[in-house]
Amino acid sequence: MALPSLVILAVWHLLIIIKKRGGLFVDDQPDSEQVFIDAQGVKWFKYGVEYIDGRSKTMSFHIWATSFDDANHRLKLIGNSGRVYGQVFCEIKE
Repeated sequence: MALPSLVILAVWHLLIIIKKRGGLFVDDQPDSEQVFIDAQGVKWFKYGVEYIDGRSKTMSFHIWATSFDDANHRLKLIGNSGRVYGQVFCEIKE
């Protein structure tokens, strides 16, 4: 059975499964590592973003948003006001 509503990316030996808008997943809920609830009780989800760079290569990154529409809105804000503030050398998980 084909799964047209899913995008599967294998990037740097990492398997990522992304649910496209309106698609169905097995239990329709992301893994717990892809969700967090902030101090105000708002649930945030991780969304994949991709773009074509100057070499015609598809690049991607993640943003946190409360919905698909919110993710699109945040991407527009990034396009209008985003900036690179430094290189990430490590991340410490709690």
